[in-house]
Amino acid sequence: MKLTKLKLREIIKQVIGEQNKSVPHNWATHVEWKVSTKKNMGIGEVVDHTLLEDGTINFYTAKFGNKTFKNVPASMLTVVKEQSHRHSATSEPKKKKNKKMKEARTINVEPNWEGVYRFFKHMEAANPRDFKKIKTKLGSDWGKLEKMGQQRGW
Repeated sequence: MKLTKLKLREIIKQVIGEQNKSVPHNWATHVEWKVSTKKNMGIGEVVDHTLLEDGTINFYTAKFGNKTFKNVPASMLTVVKEQSHRHSATSEPKKKKNKKMKEARTINVEPNWEGVYRFFKHMEAANPRDFKKIKTKLGSDWGKLEKMGQQRGW
């Protein structure tokens, strides 16, 4: 990409504009869990946070020991130490989709080879002419299926 004077001016204006849009706010640098089941994890160090244009922080990413928790609602944490700084507003994390739906799409289903084999064997006896056409189209795959059927005693 060629950098022209016009493009450079646009970039500078954009950077200056973003600095003017920065939001001053207090943010937690260290937190602990409000939830009693996680209080034994001690004090965590905040590595990131969301920021709305009004200065509200709704989510933190915090590291407790060697474990990092992303997008933890601020309401679940108690601020231990805070600091003031400024930067532009960030977007809220996207809501996660239903995990069960995602799992349902990723299930790997193995075909019922025995059923396929039995169907073709029935077709071979009932309609030999059509079976020959299918056998020709299947080619070497029919041989593999037939061998599997004989080995497994179908």
